[in-house]
Amino acid sequence: MKSITGALLTATLCLMTTLPAHAGYDHNGKRVTQRIQLQQQRILHGIENGQLNRDQASVLKHKQRKMRKLKMKFGRDGHYSHAEIRVLTRKLNKTSKLIRKLKHDDIKAGPDRYRKHDYRSNGKHGRIGKRTRSWPRIGYLR
Repeated sequence: MKSITGALLTATLCLMTTLPAHAGYDHNGKRVTQRIQLQQQRILHGIENGQLNRDQASVLKHKQRKMRKLKMKFGRDGHYSHAEIRVLTRKLNKTSKLIRKLKHDDIKAGPDRYRKHDYRSNGKHGRIGKRTRSWPRIGYLR
């Protein structure tokens, strides 16, 4: 009886000491997926609030697309190794810092930042299909 309780006690202590070491390890990539989704929400929120313009949003969306492709590549074997999780986490950290930097850089997007340009009514010359330049024309630039 004492040997059984001793064996159980030893097994319990072994599990208690090894369990915290594996607690932060993400075998199936759920945390990475959650972070990617959270960053996507942050990007969409920045677009809606006008904190991100079209160019900034396209850069961030491109990085998100590359991140999802890398995650799919790493997860083809069914699990993620420590090195793969580390690579994804570092890339997510860099992207997160870039999202914050671009959202708070004081370059605001205009109210029509995602509207397609209407070439028919440019307001300046009334020509259909002509787009006016945003800078004044000087003689040799015409």
